[in-house]
Amino acid sequence: MAQPREPWNIRPGKKKAAVSASIKTEVETKAKEVIENLLKPKHVRPPKENQQINYITDIGAKCYRNYFY
Repeated sequence: MAQPREPWNIRPGKKKAAVSASIKTEVETKAKEVIENLLKPKHVRPPKENQQINYITDIGAKCYRNYFY
């Protein structure tokens, strides 16, 4: 008679697809272009006279492993 399986061992782990370096660089360059040309001119402004906190100073993006932030 077969032994019952533990509920945490029913399925093997899923393999994640790796992102190639060329795709990462392409996404980063397009994102930098959008950030520099559209987002920074619209959203990054110097702080007001009496404002010391809570204003946008920079916008950026980066790749970390298979994720893009």
